[in-house]
Amino acid sequence: MRPGPLVSGSYHIRLSTDIGGRSVTTDIPFVKATPGTTPVAYDERGALWAGGVPRFPTGMAYVLYAEDLPAIAAAGFQLVTVPAKMASTAFMDAAAANKLGVFISSASLEGSFWDNMAAKYATRSEFWGWYLLENPELHVPAVAPELLGEIYDELVTLVPHRPVLCSLSTADGMRRYSQATDVAIAWAEPRPPGDLLPVARLIDESTRAVERRKPVWARIPICGAAHARDKSLDPAGAGRPPTPDEYRAMVYVSILNGARGIINYAYRIPQSTTRTEFDAPRDTPALWKRVGDVNRELAAIGLPLLNGHRQPHPNHSDDAAQFGVWEYERQAIVVLVNRTGTRQVKPFVVDNLAENTLRSVAGPEEIVGTGNGQFGKPLEPYEVGIYIGALR
Repeated sequence: MRPGPLVSGSYHIRLSTDIGGRSVTTDIPFVKATPGTTPVAYDERGALWAGGVPRFPTGMAYVLYAEDLPAIAAAGFQLVTVPAKMASTAFMDAAAANKLGVFISSASLEGSFWDNMAAKYATRSEFWGWYLLENPELHVPAVAPELLGEIYDELVTLVPHRPVLCSLSTADGMRRYSQATDVAIAWAEPRPPGDLLPVARLIDESTRAVERRKPVWARIPICGAAHARDKSLDPAGAGRPPTPDEYRAMVYVSILNGARGIINYAYRIPQSTTRTEFDAPRDTPALWKRVGDVNRELAAIGLPLLNGHRQPHPNHSDDAAQFGVWEYERQAIVVLVNRTGTRQVKPFVVDNLAENTLRSVAGPEEIVGTGNGQFGKPLEPYEVGIYIGALR
């Protein structure tokens, strides 16, 4: 078997041959380095390790200016991606000062580009890895999966133990290109604004298309389509950013459907011929505050969700209201999400509870079940509920 290059654990190489008409098979065992002993890695549960510390990944894509890094760090982000043309010693120094990891991206497929970037930054502790082409399945002319695979193989040899990220926006792209990446980022977007079904579906389809041991992260927009790709759209209408509640619902519906990391897009976007200018704290202050609140939530419960055991209750990405239950250190963590703009009532089940009561992590609210772990919860539009309960 060919394990992902960064996942720790025990593996074997199976060799088979034919000797004198008789089939002979032998297994050669080997152990991959544990994540805490390498500069950057992810483990078999999907936690990202850097500096010997495991974390639920939260990042900001397409960061252009070193001056923005303090605000991004203060909002609870752990990593950023930066276009290679904006990467500099000053940018890396600012990232180090703000304890942010940096993934360097480029639209170039030339090997000399990656060699030059490695020569400049590979020895820096804040250099966490590479960010390959965005949406290679949509490029014109087409990018062959084999070509991306060759670049991937070069990168993991050029600078070992630095993950390679790649964004993909279709399930077919996930199937064709995810072999050329360590972490597959699902380029999710509500279409039209407020419709989170495409987000839930893409995350679900992506996690099914990618090998289980390879993490899928969700790319969640905090700007609108008018800022990201089409300035002809009304930035207060069809091209608007998500509301704070829509944003939080997108994050947690992504986690319910298998995402093991969250990448936001974007903090600041300059005006261009195709895009309207955007500055998150200036243009959407309430949303930017909510982004920080969600990052703090994920700092508290993200690793338990990765390391916990998810109870085998069915989850369907098309459901208007969804739930998941994780068991971690004798507690149940329950996440409920209404992905729609209308009120929903969600029945759900929690197995192995010591008492038939769940307590909100956000305050004094409690939900009392009807018996045998059966519960029901009215959810307002785009509401997220996070609850805990003691297990037997």
